[in-house]
Amino acid sequence: MAPTNPALEVALPPTTYCSGSYISGEVHINFRHLQHDKYEQVWITVRGQGRSIVRHGFRTQCETIPLLELTRVLWTYGAEYPPPETDVLRLFFRFELPDILPPSFYHASSEGTGAVLYCLTTVGVRPGSSQPPRVIHIPIVIVPKDCADPLCTPLWSSPSLIMRTTIKDQAVRKRLWDDYATVRVEWSLPDAPVYPLFTSIPYIVDVTTTTAVLFRWGAGASSSIFPAPPTTAQQLILELVRRTRVRVKEEERTFESTVTQYLGLNRLPSAPVDVDLPEKEWMGVHDPDVKRSMQGGNARGMWVQRSCIRSSLTLDVSPTFNFNDMIECEYYFKLKIPFPGHGNDVELDSLPVMVISGINGPMARKEHIPRLQCPQSSGLPLSSEVWLPSEYWDVRGNREWQEFNKSIKPARV
Repeated sequence: MAPTNPALEVALPPTTYCSGSYISGEVHINFRHLQHDKYEQVWITVRGQGRSIVRHGFRTQCETIPLLELTRVLWTYGAEYPPPETDVLRLFFRFELPDILPPSFYHASSEGTGAVLYCLTTVGVRPGSSQPPRVIHIPIVIVPKDCADPLCTPLWSSPSLIMRTTIKDQAVRKRLWDDYATVRVEWSLPDAPVYPLFTSIPYIVDVTTTTAVLFRWGAGASSSIFPAPPTTAQQLILELVRRTRVRVKEEERTFESTVTQYLGLNRLPSAPVDVDLPEKEWMGVHDPDVKRSMQGGNARGMWVQRSCIRSSLTLDVSPTFNFNDMIECEYYFKLKIPFPGHGNDVELDSLPVMVISGINGPMARKEHIPRLQCPQSSGLPLSSEVWLPSEYWDVRGNREWQEFNKSIKPARV
């Protein structure tokens, strides 16, 4: 009967690694169970590769570029035994990563795939060709080491933090025969060329609406005057969108997908939100009816309404990169504020953001737990896990991982 516990196990702490850092862990050989598994040799390898696929009809083009391959024999039969007080031999390993590596990444669609895969593989070799080896694959997450100038990444929580503002003005009307009102949206982010991962980054959304010219009496009694600015964070949509370009020879595909939603309709915000709602203000205009204008009871003018929403967001995606012009990944923010009526939604898209790792050494993280394809960011720097889709972790069932693992030859080294 086969033992319940395997003779070979790998202990690798959940970690987000960066290029130039070390991957270290342990391989445990249980000699009590070794009589059944009969390993003659145990070796370990860290490998990485970039892989791009472009599909056009029934034609598929692929390109694969190796990134690293570090291999070491940890144990051969008879070379080392466990201490007398235990059945388990603990074998320590340590690999130094190259200084320059693209980040772990995966994007797949029906038209193409771009993947940067890294894996730690441990192989227990059995005697003879009839006995298959035991192979343990563990996907690992690597990001580029942050070598940015500290001046590029300010103190994000500082009250003196300088913000840059993007402004959009839009004319809106509730019905086709109505006069136009105006909406101004000001979207402010820290004035920095790069944004790091796992850091709480403040932002401000300031919405000012001005009604069409109307009579003050009657309309002013209403608490909601079109166009009314948002009064809660659930009335805004704020997303991080990823643009991925995949190339194979002369073929190229571009994909866009939402990777994080910070604010959404009828959903809880991802971070604490402060909403400031000043009293609406009346702005009078010249009224040819002098008597009515002097009395002020039903003068003509416009109502100005405003809301200011302050919160923060956290980035937990693969950093921006361009790998050999084969796979390119970049990001932009998309802010949408819905208003009643056809075509009245105000959108600020294509707000580019350069994402960097922000780390220069390995960071411990929680054990990976599968999440949704469009995750909701924590909004606070509580995690150091880079969000990657489920395919990145599926080393057995995913086609790209199957191709990746074909080149691993589980035989004696």
